[in-house]
Amino acid sequence: MTRRAWTLVAFLLVVVAARLGKEVYNWIAYADERERLVAMRTRLVDAGVEVLQSRARLDTLRQEIDREDRALEQERRALDAYGRRAQGRTLPAHLYAAYRVELDRYNQHVVRRNERFREWEKVIAQNHASVDRYNALADSARALARELGDPYYPIPTPLEAAEERGVVRAQPTRPGSAGTPPAFR
Repeated sequence: MTRRAWTLVAFLLVVVAARLGKEVYNWIAYADERERLVAMRTRLVDAGVEVLQSRARLDTLRQEIDREDRALEQERRALDAYGRRAQGRTLPAHLYAAYRVELDRYNQHVVRRNERFREWEKVIAQNHASVDRYNALADSARALARELGDPYYPIPTPLEAAEERGVVRAQPTRPGSAGTPPAFR
């Protein structure tokens, strides 16, 4: 080997040693930050799962409320039919008892529907809080990862977080398809 080759090898060894030294130094110097990042990622995954679960609960409640609304609309039409049978502004006595029973049932149904709506409002507030928490944790994790020299630190989406926790299972998609929604376990 020539002197020039030895010089090149020596230079490369110095560069590799310097790089390795820097990595070891960073590993030791940023141990606490790495621990914080791991803990933060755990909380981030938990928040992502909460986002997905509250979103699923919102969708379920919305479907139930829509079903209730359709049923209430039919019940209201049935009550309106009594109004068409009224003579003047008075309902014949033989229909009044049936009207009162249907009206009471309708009012109870409205109360149940409104309770479901209040539950939906609570879940939407929970969802917003979960989204805010997830976003704050994701921003903090990205900032801490940049501080550690990893600007491309992978932040899991809420769906990826739920898959990681086993809350949903990913369904394979065919190339060119839009995919299917996740199946909840």
